[in-house]
Amino acid sequence: MADDDKSNDSLIRKAFDWAMSVDRDEELFFVNELARKYPTRNRRELADKIIGRARWWGVGSGVVTGLPANPWVAAPAAIGDVGAMLRAEVVMAARIALLFDPRYLDDGEPPYELLVPIMGSRAASEFMRELAIRGGMGTSRQAIKKILTKETLKQFKRIMLKYFGLKVTQRGIITKTLPIVGGVIGGTWNYAEVKIVGDRVYSYFEGKALGDEGSPTA
Repeated sequence: MADDDKSNDSLIRKAFDWAMSVDRDEELFFVNELARKYPTRNRRELADKIIGRARWWGVGSGVVTGLPANPWVAAPAAIGDVGAMLRAEVVMAARIALLFDPRYLDDGEPPYELLVPIMGSRAASEFMRELAIRGGMGTSRQAIKKILTKETLKQFKRIMLKYFGLKVTQRGIITKTLPIVGGVIGGTWNYAEVKIVGDRVYSYFEGKALGDEGSPTA
């Protein structure tokens, strides 16, 4: 059992790192092509296009990883689903960020900041509590950027990895232990989650504070 736990922890870390790998040129090309294809659409409408594409990708991931579910494959299937979902959400969030700032990915580093609106206000609040930052600072992008520095990034990544692991456990219990039905539940859950996360990302880059969104993952 201990070996299984270590193996799952390793898979979770690998899935997390993979999810955070974003190709700057590829995503910038996508956003530029989207704007070229829909020249009369405003930024919000372009973001909705990006969110819609990611939602259907999430459905496919949830269904495929849920269909063969049984207790023996629940953990690996959940890791695969949540990892694929996080990657889809990171790519979606990066594209939305590029709508606001075409140079957003220019530093070449994994865009860990995107995990703030993806994971939600509870994760951001826990990060602030760990740094002994009390209420009043808020969870807007302006506030987060002030505390998300090279010195605090290690703590931030650890908290985000913990939330990722919790999502794996949650998804494994609810959607991966029911054959066939797990796929339907997983696909439906992913479809709803991506919309909530996408809207949250857009609001975050608009400068609004994160609220208690009440999503399946917040």
